Amino acid sequence: MRMRSRSVLGIAIAMTAAVAVLAVGCGDDDDEGGGGEGEVTELTATIPFPSGIVFYPLYVAEANGYFEEEGLSVEVQAVDGSGPALQQVLTGRADFAMATPSDTMAAILEGANLTSVYTMYQSNVFSVVAEPGEGVEEIADLEGETIGVGSKEGGETDFLTALLAAEQDWQQDEDYELLAVGDGGSATVALRGDEVPAYAASFPDVAIMRLRGLELENIVPETFQGFFDSTVTMEGSYVEENPELVEGLGRALAKATVFGFENPEETLDITGEAFPEEIDDREFALALLEETQSLFELPPCAEDQYGYACEEAVQGVIDYLVETGQLPEPVDAGVFTNEFVEAYNDFDVSEVE
Repeated sequence: MRMRSRSVLGIAIAMTAAVAVLAVGCGDDDDEGGGGEGEVTELTATIPFPSGIVFYPLYVAEANGYFEEEGLSVEVQAVDGSGPALQQVLTGRADFAMATPSDTMAAILEGANLTSVYTMYQSNVFSVVAEPGEGVEEIADLEGETIGVGSKEGGETDFLTALLAAEQDWQQDEDYELLAVGDGGSATVALRGDEVPAYAASFPDVAIMRLRGLELENIVPETFQGFFDSTVTMEGSYVEENPELVEGLGRALAKATVFGFENPEETLDITGEAFPEEIDDREFALALLEETQSLFELPPCAEDQYGYACEEAVQGVIDYLVETGQLPEPVDAGVFTNEFVEAYNDFDVSEVE
């Protein structure tokens, strides 16, 4: 499973017909704010690749009736990449997307009116891992080394090269080399066989390697580990016109996240309904769920509030993307709003079941 970030630059967001659609979104106009009593607003969500485990709150919230409690029903559609997921929102084919901050900000700089209303992953989906006691304890130890990646076209490679440029001012093929070693099992062999001293990976790859008995340490500096990812992103005017709907959506996702922490086996049963092949290997599925949940764990700045976008993390990601040339200029950090966070967390955690 490769984690990639697809650019949305060049999307035809200025098309008159698209703008007309954006103003109303995909939900029913008559159901603003989640609908009246007994009414259900049907929403469409897009995810950047097919996985129930990685995006389990969407599936648990639907299966357990948390969306229904808020007058909502959510259909999830998988596309190929974060950029295409956002494009579905920009063209009115979806109401919200699970999108990376970089793609959201790139689209905003192209003129899109987007708002990130709920932060799901509170830490970086990519890491650089090494075996403890094998001579690599920090990024600086990789000077002159050959570093493993799953694929040179993968998102982990983009992350690694940008990280080394920002942290050490290193350039590929001058200060270090990259070697594509595949993922999962083949990456485990490469590390164990000393073919590479470290490996840049996305969290599903780390799950596979740990499941194979490999002890791993993430050597990414703390400032980069706090990068958030996978946020609920919606068209800005739709958010303004439907605040109660947004509150209900986030509250249902927060409840589903809590349920997943407390009921991993039941969570896999639910996600397996949508992606049965994903839970064929139950042991690995549980390992992947555990790695996913590590991304959901709330940092101190969130103050136990699900969906919260930490201001320091937001500004850190913006600065990083600008400094590394991935964004031509910064965007307003306010597009990652915490306006609805208090409402998201207005429920009794002990009563979630």
